[in-house]
Amino acid sequence: RHPMRAVMVEFPAGKLDPGEGSLACARRELLEETGYRAREWAFAGRLAPTIAYSDEIIDIWFARGLTPGERALDDGESLDVISAVPEDLQAMCRD
Repeated sequence: RHPMRAVMVEFPAGKLDPGEGSLACARRELLEETGYRAREWAFAGRLAPTIAYSDEIIDIWFARGLTPGERALDDGESLDVISAVPEDLQAMCRD
């Protein structure tokens, strides 16, 4: 991320297209950025991370039963896909 001047670990995410629902967006972004499709989806919750200056809301989804496929990155988008078990994610957060 250029503003952070660092390589960041992020979850797949993106903005809703006009008329698109939250789950449809989650499915689209997972496929576009990672190439994965999920068999099961569960809504985890909603965040308002920037309430001091924005009304942005972020919906969080869990995806299970993943199958790999082809990514469809946006022009100029560059990212590496990694996988991690929950214990590894917790260690990354601590570090």
